Amino acid sequence: MSATIAPTAPRRFRPTVGPTVGPTGDPLERHRDTLPAAGAGPSWAPLYRTGAWAAVVTVLLIPVAIVSHVVWPPPPWAAGAAGDWFAYIAANPLAGLLNLDLAMLVGLIAAIPLYLALYLAL
Repeated sequence: MSATIAPTAPRRFRPTVGPTVGPTGDPLERHRDTLPAAGAGPSWAPLYRTGAWAAVVTVLLIPVAIVSHVVWPPPPWAAGAAGDWFAYIAANPLAGLLNLDLAMLVGLIAAIPLYLALYLAL
């Protein structure tokens, strides 16, 4: 014997109980005590600008790393290949350093102001 389940009307989601705006009409007034202190003052503008430039530099260095690996393929990673790597770096220092992920290292170091700016903004 199977039981029949009667269809029910869909429930409406109600995220809050009570008014959604405060007496002044500000929707965040009820939550002022839970919001973090705003760090977006004019004194932080240089850090935000530096963080924006750091993001641009980081994004631009990724294709540089990819192209450098395609244009100058690195020596094989095998046992005893250290001599090949030293010869490769001595022959072309820029290609050798880029194949050792110099571009990615510079991008990660350049991203430090980006993370500081994000920390303050969020």
